[in-house]
Amino acid sequence: MPDSKSSGLFGWRDWTLPTTIFDDTTKPSEKTDGSYKGKWSTEDMGDKLDFPGDGYNPIKYPNKSPFWSLHTSFISPYMTTIFTDISGSINNGAGLPCENFELNAMECMEYYGVHQGATACKDYYDDLMECRNKTKQYLRLRQMFRKRHIERQLEYVQGKRTWEETFENPPKFHAYLSPWEDPTTQNRQRSATS
Repeated sequence: MPDSKSSGLFGWRDWTLPTTIFDDTTKPSEKTDGSYKGKWSTEDMGDKLDFPGDGYNPIKYPNKSPFWSLHTSFISPYMTTIFTDISGSINNGAGLPCENFELNAMECMEYYGVHQGATACKDYYDDLMECRNKTKQYLRLRQMFRKRHIERQLEYVQGKRTWEETFENPPKFHAYLSPWEDPTTQNRQRSATS
């Protein structure tokens, strides 16, 4: 029987979590960095087994060029007619949350041209892709979830944390009700006992 000062049977008190396939997005890609080398090839595009939105991951592809998504995101019609003018609003972000980012990116691309604008307007375009795909937000949420719900609970089981440091107390009863309610201004119907 191991003594209380040791790291436990099989050293379980010193165990750490292994990396999984889901942690693959926190390392740069071994295949490519995402930069555009002047030709369209599948070797430079990225991994085929990427999760949705991982194509814009700034950690996995630090030099991701706008060329990889410009040709599919913004399509110019072959022939301009009244029908293309009517349906032109289908393929843009007007009225959506990312409309300002799209407007800035497209105005910059229009000013510099597509080839020079791919490097000059990269920051605007990266902001647009982050607004659409929320890749950085997703990475941040995954790391917070791993830290709060997995690593801290493992530390609690290993005895490195107390209950109060690991888990938050539930809210008090009636914590979500306002402390003073005027019945004349309340729209919801309340029972006589509450």
